[in-house]
Amino acid sequence: MAKKAASSESSNKFQEALDRLNKTYGVGTILELDSKNNNNYDVISTGSIGFDWITLGVGGFVKGKMYELMGWEGTGKSTICGHVTAECQKQGGKVLYIDGEHAVDRKYFQALGVDTTKMLIAQPSCGEEGFNIAMEMIQTGEIDLVIIDSDSSLIPKKVLDGEVGDSSIGKKALLNSNAYPKLKGALSQHNVCVIVISQYREKIGVMFGNPTTTQGGHALKFYSDVRVEVSRSLAKDGDVTYGNITKLKGIKNKMSPPYRLSQFEIVYGVGIDKFKEIMELGNDYEILRKYGKTITYADVKYPIDEFEALLSDNPEFLQSITNDIVAKIKQSDLPVEEDVEVEEDVIEEVQQPAIIETAIAEPTTIYEQLRQQALSNNDLI
Repeated sequence: MAKKAASSESSNKFQEALDRLNKTYGVGTILELDSKNNNNYDVISTGSIGFDWITLGVGGFVKGKMYELMGWEGTGKSTICGHVTAECQKQGGKVLYIDGEHAVDRKYFQALGVDTTKMLIAQPSCGEEGFNIAMEMIQTGEIDLVIIDSDSSLIPKKVLDGEVGDSSIGKKALLNSNAYPKLKGALSQHNVCVIVISQYREKIGVMFGNPTTTQGGHALKFYSDVRVEVSRSLAKDGDVTYGNITKLKGIKNKMSPPYRLSQFEIVYGVGIDKFKEIMELGNDYEILRKYGKTITYADVKYPIDEFEALLSDNPEFLQSITNDIVAKIKQSDLPVEEDVEVEEDVIEEVQQPAIIETAIAEPTTIYEQLRQQALSNNDLI
């Protein structure tokens, strides 16, 4: 009886604590995890099957999460964001594009499928202004996707107002440490996806290991749910370079295993070659069979040009092949980067010099030497 009374008293205290917290901080302060997301992700596709289901692993960019796309210039980061913008608009969502680099081209985004009449864009004059615009729009609850292009371009106002050559060490890191925790809480509360583009820099004096890093301290690394490294090689037809072969690797992923590799071609002026990616993935996963200039699907042989036209003109045919490829990807062992080199802070172990070790191990005084000699001869000192 005493145990039952103690258990009942503990349960009452627990319920009182929940009621008090919900009253103080609002209803829903503490919930069961299943009641919060039901294990269903609200995703925005990237336009690439491989990126959606291999590297990201959940079908696209998840609302309520923060992503970092990092890499060198010209690897396709902004093009990916353009495709994500178009896919978000297809779902009826609103997009805010913070163009810190002042480099968004309207015609190119239209070629990617973006409705530029409905796309919101901000070109802030400093980093604080850019982050404040993002926070203000996220808190309206009407935005589905925020793209920051790029974090490196959001320079603190103190740096911009200062003279060229003034010391600016730590100011960008301080700005990021103040901004990203606030963004993280707001985007989770309002179910907004935030994608941040980061540019690579090189560490000075690194002789061994990975010399690349991103600007602005560690805040973005910690608060990002997924970090994707974007690299490229050139796509050529003979001597003519017509695009990039963009390669994607998940460095950090809280929703799927990291270090999954995918790739697709970006054609200059057009964007991701989705049909070529489907044919390559279909062939890799044995959904299609490619022989020379023909493709066989469901025991029907098509010329490649006719097959591409069918994918373009028949959405049901395209969706059927896409579903088959996604199902096969989920059942297969995915390619993983070998010999992964993770960027981390290395703490060097200070080893004790051999001279000190010898001095500790051996007698250090003449008295001690004489004493040991006397003991060995059974003499008294």
